[in-house]
Amino acid sequence: MLCATESSKTVEEMSQQQGISLSTCYRRINDLLENGLMFVDRIVVTRAGRYAKYRAGFSAFKIVTDSTGLRVEVVVNEAVAEKVRRKWVAMSDGVRAGAWSPSSFAF
Repeated sequence: MLCATESSKTVEEMSQQQGISLSTCYRRINDLLENGLMFVDRIVVTRAGRYAKYRAGFSAFKIVTDSTGLRVEVVVNEAVAEKVRRKWVAMSDGVRAGAWSPSSFAF
């Protein structure tokens, strides 16, 4: 889901950009979420409901094959890493102050 490296996207946006079905897109996103390669950037709430916008945790990757096998090199998406760091610090400060709750960690 490289289309979500520069900005966050909905599943529908990624499905259209990649030319794959929604169900396939959801499966791929869930796999990437489970493996820490994609994150929920934010939840958008409207009168019609709510939906997630996702962002890749990497900005680029390179697949290298040589005599030793296959290797994948990943470049961390600094914008996402910084957002996670800020949330982590805020959560840690809240725990020390006794004000933390699971909902305070939502992106």
